[in-house]
Amino acid sequence: MIRTLEAIVKKPVVNERDEIEIGHRMSITLSGDHRVVDGAVAAEYMTVLRKLLESPALPTPSAALKLLSLLKQPTSFTLLFGC
Repeated sequence: MIRTLEAIVKKPVVNERDEIEIGHRMSITLSGDHRVVDGAVAAEYMTVLRKLLESPALPTPSAALKLLSLLKQPTSFTLLFGC
């Protein structure tokens, strides 16, 4: 698996009032061989990682535990991330 974290950039975004404003965005990508890693597990990992990155000061215990449980599964997914 290869995970990339790109730089945070300013981009125009539409807010909840349908107004255009400047938002900070960062792309995170994950690529891998679906013969080795289950896509559902990888997608769930990315979802939990996104939530943790969006709210670093307030990670919910359940989100942190979910991320840890995904990384501890006895699959190649865990080995490829070096956890």
